[in-house]
Amino acid sequence: MARNLFLLATLVAVVAAGVILGIDNQTPVTVRFLNREAQWPVFWWLCAAFGCGVLLGLALCVASLVRSRFNQRSLRRSLRQRENELDRLRDQATPPLQP
Repeated sequence: MARNLFLLATLVAVVAAGVILGIDNQTPVTVRFLNREAQWPVFWWLCAAFGCGVLLGLALCVASLVRSRFNQRSLRRSLRQRENELDRLRDQATPPLQP
């Protein structure tokens, strides 16, 4: 419960800071890149940069997660094979019970 309250308070603070930033930074800024120009307020350039950073972070996180899942699947397969081989060797080494 306390964690959810903390997350909600953090979210409200970030949104409030974003609104204040948006109100204070309405001055248009021209950016030239590869013979193209775009003129937006500073706030929108900051939002675009933040959004690109979030997307890049998510892409790197997903790539790492997929790689670790494949590694985990391979290790589980190897463990299963080794357990089967161990069971087979135990069955061979156990002498039959004499009645």
